[in-house]
Amino acid sequence: MRRALAAIALVALTGACGSTVQVKDEATVGVDQSGLGSATGGGAAGTTTAGLDGGATGLGSTGGDSTSGATGGGSSSTGASSTGSSDGSSTTGTGAIPVAGDGTIPTSGPGWDAKHVYIGVTTQKDVNTAAQAAGANGLDAGDQEAEVRAVAAYINAQGGLFHRQVVPVFKDEATVATQQNPDNAGAQTCSYFTSDKKVIALFNPVTLMDVDSFRACMAQHKVPLFSASVAAVSQQIAHKYAPYFYQSVAPTWDALAPALIKGLAAQGYFSSAWNTSSATSVPGKATIGIITDNTPGGVQTGAILKRALESAGHPVKSVFEYDAHNNGTLSSAVLQFRGNGIDHVLSTDSALVAFQLQAASQSYRPRYGISSINAPITFLQTNGGASQNAGDVGVGWAPSLDVDDADDPGVTGSGQRTCNDIMAKAHQNLTGKRLGRAVAYAFCDGLLLIAKGAAAGGGLTGAQIYNGMLKVAPTFSSAFSFAPGLAANRLFIPGGVRPLTFNSGCSCFRYVSRTTSRM
Repeated sequence: MRRALAAIALVALTGACGSTVQVKDEATVGVDQSGLGSATGGGAAGTTTAGLDGGATGLGSTGGDSTSGATGGGSSSTGASSTGSSDGSSTTGTGAIPVAGDGTIPTSGPGWDAKHVYIGVTTQKDVNTAAQAAGANGLDAGDQEAEVRAVAAYINAQGGLFHRQVVPVFKDEATVATQQNPDNAGAQTCSYFTSDKKVIALFNPVTLMDVDSFRACMAQHKVPLFSASVAAVSQQIAHKYAPYFYQSVAPTWDALAPALIKGLAAQGYFSSAWNTSSATSVPGKATIGIITDNTPGGVQTGAILKRALESAGHPVKSVFEYDAHNNGTLSSAVLQFRGNGIDHVLSTDSALVAFQLQAASQSYRPRYGISSINAPITFLQTNGGASQNAGDVGVGWAPSLDVDDADDPGVTGSGQRTCNDIMAKAHQNLTGKRLGRAVAYAFCDGLLLIAKGAAAGGGLTGAQIYNGMLKVAPTFSSAFSFAPGLAANRLFIPGGVRPLTFNSGCSCFRYVSRTTSRM
């Protein structure tokens, strides 16, 4: 059950290190394991920035281009010799397209040609069928390809990238294949997008395929991987593959753990013991257990959460590292926790719902500390039910994963407003489809950030995209989250949380306040 749920989770499936590494030009940029810092030195530093509002080098710079109608709508360049100027006029030259402030973009390169820029996107179209087979409800991810094409059409309608049309390149990932061998699925996908169908960046919302070998392969080929998964990731892992690994829907646990613990404490999570039969508060101290998987990321994030809890004065009695390839170990986790008197449970990933289902079968009802990484509305409320979620409190950064339509806080910023408009124009009706809405918002954030990063960085290489994203980060508005967290040593989008609780009156999750705290 857990493995099936993790595989179909798509987007739900959503303190920094001090050491730095300078990002240089593409010929010398490396993947440093100690961290990363602001862009200095060569490469795209100092280039003219250009965003969706217009400018000399991309998104919004329609200039005097003629329309070709080749893909997605909007205008496109009729050839490599056409360039736009800041006043909207066009000039004619030969060969490469000039980029203000930093030399030229070759006519073609890995992931682009004279008329097109290619961005890779993985999908998992059998998600609904797989969900039903796994006994899970409410997992309608929407029309993934249509949502991606809608974002590409929006970019192209504003001039594309460097007078080239943005073209999505899709690869569908079958649930069974990613379940049985995620490393093999990742290797095939990496080969496809770095050799068969080269792209400037890859957007991956398939959680189970977000494994170390896949990240390493993409980084080795210097193709940025934008992960929209809720796999447990530490800052150490994020830095290992920088600047070619970004998290679109979830922060690293180094940033999340302190914010989660603060939110739990503010809601009285640690203030008493819990009767795991009646699911009620009783006098005494909380006895805490953590569940995490036995992958390198799971082990690291479990340790991060344990240290953070104990530093805050909340001892952890047990950490259970379940086998990511064996469903039965979650049943063992329930037995162990119950035997050890664990009455408060936290999970570092989306496996919490599978743990809840096992716990329910054994009439074990601990108090859970939760976050968006556990997909409260999509997984816990829909499949865990009221008896398992009584007393749940925590923090959330993703309304589409946290609460249902009735308790949605409304438009959280210009990024979400833009994404809503994009989806409406493409006739994508997301009413009542919380996972589908989450997927759409993740696509908007990831694809627009790739495009804005390339435009601001003055080019289409991984290093230029990274440099450009650092420039647009302070003003980037996330559709998926309350506040952006992107920075030089924080390559993840979510940056703010709100207190979240399970309300017994409606048997639903709700935000306690509209105040957003930074992570």
